[in-house]
Amino acid sequence: MERIGYGVLQIPTLTGWAIGPWSREGGLQLQQPDGTLFVYVPGPLDPAWIDAAENIGWVVVLHGPNLGLRVPPTHPDVHQERKDTLTRERQQGMVTGGLMRWGGLRES
Repeated sequence: MERIGYGVLQIPTLTGWAIGPWSREGGLQLQQPDGTLFVYVPGPLDPAWIDAAENIGWVVVLHGPNLGLRVPPTHPDVHQERKDTLTRERQQGMVTGGLMRWGGLRES
């Protein structure tokens, strides 16, 4: 994972990292280049998102302590609130991530 600070205009490609379905509990898992689990996100996945990831073969992954967790999807201005959170977290140097290949997970 690489830091994605405020003002970064190009998302880095993360060689060796993998993201795909988390078979144990549903959701997603993110593996480090050595195959160890970095993080997982339990929960249902949007089939359209999965189809797009499989067809394109790449996904952008953003990781940070406050991303996507504080603003519920039912919030009336959810998209703006999440955008503001991402901007604030990038300004504080709290966002890492990059462009990762979809699939290619190792058995854990």
